[in-house]
Amino acid sequence: MSYQYSPVSGVDGSYPMQEMGGNNGGDFFTRIADLQDSIRAYNDKVTQIGQLHTRLLSSMNANDTARIDQEISVLTEQVRSSASQIKKELQIMKSTGVRSSAERNQIQRLSENFKSSVEKYQNVEMQYRRGVQDRMKRQFKIVQPDATPEQINEVVNNPGNQQIFSQALLNSSRYGEARTAYREVQDRHQELQKIEQTMAELAQLFNDLSIIVEQQQETIEHIQTNAYNVEQDTEKANGQLMSAVKSAAGARKKRKICFIISIVLILVIAAVAAGAICGNGLCHGSGSSTNKS
Repeated sequence: MSYQYSPVSGVDGSYPMQEMGGNNGGDFFTRIADLQDSIRAYNDKVTQIGQLHTRLLSSMNANDTARIDQEISVLTEQVRSSASQIKKELQIMKSTGVRSSAERNQIQRLSENFKSSVEKYQNVEMQYRRGVQDRMKRQFKIVQPDATPEQINEVVNNPGNQQIFSQALLNSSRYGEARTAYREVQDRHQELQKIEQTMAELAQLFNDLSIIVEQQQETIEHIQTNAYNVEQDTEKANGQLMSAVKSAAGARKKRKICFIISIVLILVIAAVAAGAICGNGLCHGSGSSTNKS
């Protein structure tokens, strides 16, 4: 049993799969078109997430930050669900009765396109991670303006280290602002953890798609090799057939020549025999008897 995506998205923005019978050409190209739509929707959501990341990094209002963060969470879940469905459908299509090279090429291109989309999402998340880390560094320098690069890196990599912040807060002349900066660093650390989780999922998805693309490429290359071998065998068979035709024609010509030679020999033998008979007087004897009569 196979599936296709409904062109109407669900409540969560994903594209639910519906049961789909058969595997005729019309069904196949319908499924291809649905997958193309799903990949485009996936790309659109990834673009929206990137735009929201930019807004979130520049937001200075707590309410706006919370609202944008919620939008990102919803979109992230939709993208995660869509990715799972697209990968599943690609696997189903790859493994269920796709025989022609045209169909395999279609699946190959879709797999590569989706792989590129996942790579795009990875780049979006990496860029956001750098932005979050830069903001954490700026916030810590509010707490401790003379912080060393080592201290800043420690805060970014281990913001739960209370000792660094406690010392910085005690030495800060702007305690209230420093406390706000500290809380934001903590919030950004939680955001980094989400980013790391998303990137780990994307890395696994990217690897899975690489396997699908590689397997599909091996299948296509195997088909092309078989087609080449068939072509070579056909050419070889044609050559052998032409040789057989030439041999047959040569044999017929030889038989004809032999036949002519046989006729000539028969005529020569007949002529020689006739001459021998006449030479013995048989021919004249027959003539004299005739005259006497």
